[in-house]
This record gives sequence, structure tokens and C-alpha cells, in this order.
Amino acid sequence: MRILINFPWQIALLCCIALTAGCSDSDSGPALPAWEDAPCETVSSLNQYDGLMSRWKEQTDAAPFEAGRMVFTGSSSIRFWEQLQEDLSPWAPIQRGFGGAISWNLVEYIDETIIRHDPAAVVIFVGTNDIAVDLGPTVVVDSYRCIVETVAQELGDDVSIHYIAITPTPLRWDQWSEANQANEEIAALASQWRGLHFIDTSPAFLATGEPPAADLFISDGLHLSDAGYAIWAEEIREHLEATVPKFSAVFDPLEPGTTLLVDLGPGNPEDGLLAPSPDGFGRHWNSWHPVEANTLLSSGEHLGSLVTTSGEATSLRLTFSGATKFSAGLRDGGLLDPSEAFLGDLAVPEATADFLYVSATGTVLVGRGSLTFEGLDPDASLQLRLFASRAGLEMETVVYRVSGAGAPQSRTLNSSGDELASGDGFAGNQDTVVMFAGLAADTSGRLHVDFEPQGGALGSTASLALIELKIVP
Repeated sequence: MRILINFPWQIALLCCIALTAGCSDSDSGPALPAWEDAPCETVSSLNQYDGLMSRWKEQTDAAPFEAGRMVFTGSSSIRFWEQLQEDLSPWAPIQRGFGGAISWNLVEYIDETIIRHDPAAVVIFVGTNDIAVDLGPTVVVDSYRCIVETVAQELGDDVSIHYIAITPTPLRWDQWSEANQANEEIAALASQWRGLHFIDTSPAFLATGEPPAADLFISDGLHLSDAGYAIWAEEIREHLEATVPKFSAVFDPLEPGTTLLVDLGPGNPEDGLLAPSPDGFGRHWNSWHPVEANTLLSSGEHLGSLVTTSGEATSLRLTFSGATKFSAGLRDGGLLDPSEAFLGDLAVPEATADFLYVSATGTVLVGRGSLTFEGLDPDASLQLRLFASRAGLEMETVVYRVSGAGAPQSRTLNSSGDELASGDGFAGNQDTVVMFAGLAADTSGRLHVDFEPQGGALGSTASLALIELKIVP
């Protein structure tokens, strides 16, 4: 049956469907196909995401990822998967989803999103947007075949490629027949080559109804809710357990007493300031990449090669996931004049004045952000301190959740509100630092910090200005 690669792929597909027993995954023969019909010639260039690609490129140039990790790429369902780093931590995900993407976009930016990272495996979710704009199943399948061809040419056939089925959704239920046609054709291709895999999540969704149950999606009936992502996580984890070895993470054995500081916020002078290194207490900081205020971050943006407070470089990395914006205290209410009497050595105005925030809206997932520390020694005892402050008359209550080894821990913080107003009229947190003690990274060396508004009411926000991570003696 392997000789079918010498014929047009459609003929091979028809034969495979007719002779299913002869087209099952094989341990012999080529892992990835070589197509005869040049599918990449059908792809168009759109240049829609050049700005995001530039940010990813700059960040990765500064701190490249290790080879052998797993790339997750595709449209907004990959981008909004806030807990991907936690759900699939053993495979060290590199998150490269971009909202609104169609299949051509994945081909167009394949060098930055996949090839440069030299992954052991690639997981793809794309196609629903193609069907929605009437590009049809053929474009989805041809673009997928182009991705396969490019990966095989650039990285060899040791890389496995895993396609997550297009999800049936309430919003696009009338397009399900076309979407499922693309699923079936890609599943048939996966049955022919051992390097191609199809992750069929649709039965789990359709088991709840046709269309699937509304609570698996947020209010738009398209993007997954926490319940929907729970299905994804279970199905994909089970598939990866059977097909892809876990990543062999390398841990940085930092000395007990080592401390790292991270300043979150924009770095343009009108909106925020980068924490000085050293600061007035003689401590070095890690400041997020300079961006304009209210720049929308994308999952997978990261800050690598973190330094300790003494200025020593480490191999630790901090990676962002979720749907989050930067904001700026200089024009948006951060703590400009922190008191050492209240905050001790965290009273660094450049760090307390600006912040990262999430906002709960009706068009994206309930506002939630996640930051993941990578490279930590799982045997080390860890302590976290978090601070946020944002002037405003309405109370902002933030829920912080930290997870790694053991049970997750949660804390709340009132970061703004009239009830916090002091004699100088500043209606924001000036004296409360949230602390998490007795922490440990998971077995993959990761510690996850989530933050979201309490209750998730529309328009509510949650902010985070700085993080202190300490290796406890």
C-alpha cells in the first residue's frame, strides 16, 4: 500500500478509505509523505500577523527554546488556551496560536512558528475559520499537506504532526458537514503515514448533543469555555501519552536564598517604566519587553534568561498565556509613590506604577491570564510574593492561583477601590502583598501563576504589577 505515494493524493485517499485495514498506522516505511502535486503552490500570502511574528522572533532570538519541545499552533482556540502550559506541561509546549488564523496563515508563518524551534512534534488546530469564509475543505486539506511537506523538507521525518479535529460548535453548526469533510480527509491521510496523527475530539462534543451543549463554549457559541477546554485537555493528553515521549526538561539548581524579581508593565516613557537594575535596594530586576500601553499580548510571548537579584543569569523562562492587555500606571492609576514602610524592598516605583491586566468581556474568554516559570528544580522549596495596585473607585478583587506540585493554592487581593483610599486620595492598594509559601514546581520544572477578576462580571479587571520568586533556604 505504501506505493500509493507515487500517485495523486486523492487516489491514495480513496484507496485508503476502501482498504482501511491496509492503511492503518505502520511502523515501517516513511514517516511523512512526499506529495506529487505540489500543494504549497496553492497557498496565498496574506501578511496579517507580521507584528506578532516580529515580537515572537525578537523574544526567541533573545532566549531560544530548547530543541525537542512540542509546538502548538493554529487559530484562536490555541491562543486562548490559558492553561495549556499546565495541562500539557510534560511536553513543554511552545504556544503559537493567533486569533482569526486560517490555514494559509499557518503556512505563511511556518518558519517562525514551527521550523525555527526544531520541535519533536507539532500539534495543529486550524480550519474552522476557512470553512466560515467559504474557502472550503479543499483549502484546509491542501494547506495541511503543505505544512506536512515543509516540515518534512526542513526538519526531516522524525517530527510527528498531530491535527486536532475541527470542533463542532453551536455558532457554526450549519457548516459542520463541510468542517467534518476536512476532518475525514485529514484523518484518512493520517492513517497512511506513521508520522501523521489525527486527534478526533468531535465525538466527545457531539455526545452532549447536536449541536454540542452550549456550556462547552463561551457566550459567542464558538470559543471553548473551561468545560470545553477540559475535554480538549483530556483527549489530547491521552493521545500524546500514547504517541509522543515527554520532554526531558533540564532544571537550573539555584542556590537556596536565590531570589528573582519580575516587573510587569509597558516600557514606553509615557505609560510605564522599566525597573532599574540595580534598584535603590541593590537588587536586579527582569522587566518585560518594552511595548506600548494596551498592547494585546498573545500566548507564547516569553521572557527568557531571567537574572537573579544579584545579577546572575539563569536558564529560567517566564511564558505568558491567555487574553491579556498591558496597561500603564503613569496614565491609568498604578502606585507611583510606594512606601518602604508598607512594602519593604518591593517599594520600587518603576515596578509598582505599571502592570499587566486582564478584562472580562463578552467577546473573549472570561478575563484570565497565566504566567509560567520554566526550568525550576522540582526538589526546591519555593515562595512567591505578588503585588498589584490600580487606582479606581470601583473595587477590583483579584484571584491569584498558583499550581505546580501538590494542590493549587489561591489568594485574593483588593487592588483598587474607594474603600482603599488614603489621606492622599489614592484609591488603590498601597500596603498588601500576596504571599504563597510551601510551593514546588511540577515534575517538568514548571510553576504556574493565574490571575483573574473575582466573579468574572463583564467589565471587571484583574491586574498584576510584579512577582518575586524565592528559593527558600
